[in-house]
Amino acid sequence: MSKLLVLSRATVGPRMASPGVRAYQLAGALGRALPDGEITLGVPGDKGEIAPPAPNVRMQAWSSNGEASFMEIGRAHV
Repeated sequence: MSKLLVLSRATVGPRMASPGVRAYQLAGALGRALPDGEITLGVPGDKGEIAPPAPNVRMQAWSSNGEASFMEIGRAHV
């Protein structure tokens, strides 16, 4: 099983700019390509409800660069 983190620096929500759309679509494509994988889409803050792009993608909000770094460390395989 693969564990992947897609970390977006742009807002992902009902209203998104291009970088947020790319991160959302990338997480969805990975989720569909790796149906047994665990994909986390890290997004800055909570900008409203949006459905995950694939069933095996979970959305995780972060509020600082340090918090985003810990998300990556926590998901890493050692």
